[in-house]
Amino acid sequence: MINKFCSSPLWKCSRKLSATAEGNIPAETVITNAKLINVCTGEIIPDIEIAISCGRIALVGDAKHCIGEKTKVIDADGQYIAPGSLDGHIHVESSMMGVGEYAKAVIPHGTVGIYMDPHEICNVLGLDGVSCMVEDSKRTPLKTMVTIPSCVPAVPGFEDTGSSINPEDITKTMQWDSVVGLGEMMNFPGILTSSEHTRYSRRNFKDRQIH
Repeated sequence: MINKFCSSPLWKCSRKLSATAEGNIPAETVITNAKLINVCTGEIIPDIEIAISCGRIALVGDAKHCIGEKTKVIDADGQYIAPGSLDGHIHVESSMMGVGEYAKAVIPHGTVGIYMDPHEICNVLGLDGVSCMVEDSKRTPLKTMVTIPSCVPAVPGFEDTGSSINPEDITKTMQWDSVVGLGEMMNFPGILTSSEHTRYSRRNFKDRQIH
């Protein structure tokens, strides 16, 4: 996970997490009386406690030894608890909503982050449209990670949807805080013929990876 989308980079807090799990330092938060949905085994495990430190889970199980004087204790009262879901590829515009409203629909169902490829709005409004969606995402707790559109229009010379971006534009977006990768390449004729446009886009992204 990219550091800027985490409460704390793991390398900065791994020692503290270990010490919390061992009970050497108190957790910041402990959730008690929860029913854990174990997505690996398919079990529902009752009476689970979770110790949290640095915004990360330090321990799942019996966390009584992690509670200190300043630890915030939350009684889940038998509610279910499960890992959050990440949507690995989504075109938010296809929902006919902005990111803020989309988040209201998916967060209650367990989605905590999305890898968004906003090529549809980019087809019409260019990078201004992408910037608008990124700005809208800031009003929601949904982690919105952008995979920048790689070919707008999808097939140059075949369609005209109102806008276009070139490899130089894509290169600039690699410095945006919200961008974590390159979106899907739909220009399959360009791939098959190894056009300069598709070759340049892939090469520039590989050379300028910032994660």
